[in-house]
Amino acid sequence: MKIDFHSPDNLFTATLKARCTEKFARPIERYKLDGELTRVDVVAVEQHESIGLRVRFRHPGMRIHVSAIEGELLNACDQAIAKLDRKLKGLIDKKSDNKRRATAAWPEPQPLGESDLFTEDEEEVLRDMGALDTVLAL
Repeated sequence: MKIDFHSPDNLFTATLKARCTEKFARPIERYKLDGELTRVDVVAVEQHESIGLRVRFRHPGMRIHVSAIEGELLNACDQAIAKLDRKLKGLIDKKSDNKRRATAAWPEPQPLGESDLFTEDEEEVLRDMGALDTVLAL
């Protein structure tokens, strides 16, 4: 996993980068998405008396964008991390629900007996025609 911090005003100090890296890694590791292809880009910009933070999370098959505006950079990071965590949880839950629905939609195949070849109506029509024994013999 790679986390990049960008700021045109050099808002990220080494200590702040270390703390934010640790905090951003928690939800990503919790959902086991910390691989070589996982990237997090964090961009901080001063906006009047606040700091705006934009986070772009990229993982194969997933792209998440969150943003936060707070008075202090660390608070903005905390808010963005909480949003990222909620979005990751939602995506993971959605994928697991889809898997459950896909497996639940297909019932277990039952072995066919002679009586299971036709519906009751079809069997009755074939019996009336005198063709049921001929069809079953095929």
